[in-house]
Amino acid sequence: MLNKALKGKNRVTAFLSGVSFRHRGLIYFTAGLHRDKHKLKFHELEKADRLAVIKAMRELAELTASFPKELSDADAVINQDP
Repeated sequence: MLNKALKGKNRVTAFLSGVSFRHRGLIYFTAGLHRDKHKLKFHELEKADRLAVIKAMRELAELTASFPKELSDADAVINQDP
């Protein structure tokens, strides 16, 4: 599996190159990377930072999978709202 990953394009690099700067910043923030590193591309990070990003992506994927399937503005209304 490792050899396959080394031969092909890195999936995390491909994903992060396609997301907005804002979303990449969210992932990097969740990974605990200092704001100065948010401008760096994934391949420019040190290995420890890249591993932290992958861990953060796993955590965020788990979190978003538990979101309600359909959300609307009506979900913001609480019975006590005027």
